Amino acid sequence: MMKTLRLIGMALLAIVMSVSFIACSNDDDDNKEASTSLVGTTWKVTSVDNADENFNGWTNVTATFNENGTVTFNPNTGWNYTRWTLNDKTLKIVVGEDAADDYIEGTISINGKSATWNCYWADVDGNWTNKDKTHATVHLQKQ
Repeated sequence: MMKTLRLIGMALLAIVMSVSFIACSNDDDDNKEASTSLVGTTWKVTSVDNADENFNGWTNVTATFNENGTVTFNPNTGWNYTRWTLNDKTLKIVVGEDAADDYIEGTISINGKSATWNCYWADVDGNWTNKDKTHATVHLQKQ
């Protein structure tokens, strides 16, 4: 009788442990890992291809991705409001003078100390977007 109860107890424990391991999958950490790859780093724009007037003057500008979700641009762009998110490979930077106004969004590919960001401009309120136009290709170098 005691052997039977011990066997049942061990079987139940094994079932509970296997369910616990399945529930603790690491797929929720993928975005955190991607985001942390930019936290605290500074990137310099080396060139911009296929750009429209929204990208004029970007060459040699640096962007520091702060841990608090803000971006520090140098030289100062006049955007007092800056926020960034990285979801999988989609980098989105929201900018504005004092509040969210526009955003730049696109796929970023990081390879060591260089990166390529295929992105477009859009209005936060959805009034306009360049999503369906040729995207700019921003080439970056980690500083």
